[in-house]
Amino acid sequence: MTNKNLFIVCMNNGGSTMIHECLANCENAVVMPRSKLKPNSATSAEGHVNAGGFMPMPFDHDVGAVWSEKKHIFQNVENYNWPKIKEAWNSKWMLSSKWAESGRVLVEKSPPNVLRARMMEEQFEDPYFIVMVRNPYAIAEGMRRRWGRGVQRSTRHWIESSREQIKNIENLNNVIWFRYEKLCSKPDYVKKMIINFIPELYDLSFDVSVSGTHAIDKHNSIPIKITNFNDRQIRNLSNRDIYAINTELDKAPDVLKYLGYSKM
Repeated sequence: MTNKNLFIVCMNNGGSTMIHECLANCENAVVMPRSKLKPNSATSAEGHVNAGGFMPMPFDHDVGAVWSEKKHIFQNVENYNWPKIKEAWNSKWMLSSKWAESGRVLVEKSPPNVLRARMMEEQFEDPYFIVMVRNPYAIAEGMRRRWGRGVQRSTRHWIESSREQIKNIENLNNVIWFRYEKLCSKPDYVKKMIINFIPELYDLSFDVSVSGTHAIDKHNSIPIKITNFNDRQIRNLSNRDIYAINTELDKAPDVLKYLGYSKM
C-alpha cells in the first residue's frame, strides 16, 4: 500500500478551508502545516504557498483571488517545476506526526487547482480529486468583502472557474463533486460519499473550528457545525449588486443549469 494524493479543487471563498480542516482531523490524513508566523492563516497551508518559486502565484501576476483572468499562465505546464513542487510538498507533509511511508492520504488544496487539476493528474500517480462548487451570489459577496473585488468581476471569475470545474468533473479519472449547499444541508450524505471514495478517511467528521479570516465573524477560532452562510452573505448584497451579478450570469445559463443554480 502506498500513500494517496488527494487534491481539493474549489475556488476561493467556496468553502475549501472547511473541507481541509475536517480532513486534517482524520487519523490517516496528512496536510501541510500552517506557517508558525501566521498560525491563524488557512492560506499558509496551501500548496502553492509552500511551493513558491516553482509554480505561478496569483498575486505575482496581479490576479489575487481572480486567477481565472490569466488562466493561460496557470494552465501552461512550462510555468511549473513539478519535481521541485513535489519535493517541497513532501518536505511539508513529512513534518506531520502522522507521516508514514504508506497508508496515508496526502491532502493539498490551493484555489487555482481549479485550473490545473488535469495537469496534476498527469503529474501524480493515480491522484484523487474532491471538487466543490458554491452559489455565485455568496461567492461574489465574499470576494468583495475579503479581497475588494467588485461583484461583477467576481461573477465573471465564478463563471470561468465553473466552466473549468465542469471540465474537471467530466474528465478527471478519480473525482467526486458536490455543492457547498449539499455539504451544509446533508453533511452525513457528503461524509459517506467521501469515505466511499477514500476508505482511509473512515473517521471523517464535520465538527470543526474555522480559524482566522476564513471565519465570517473574524474571530480567531469558532467551534461550529457545518453552517450555510449563503443567506447571510446574500443579504449583504444590494439590489444593484444583484442586478450586476445577474448581468453576468445571463451569459452563462448552461453553467447555472449544470451545477444546479438559478438566478435570483
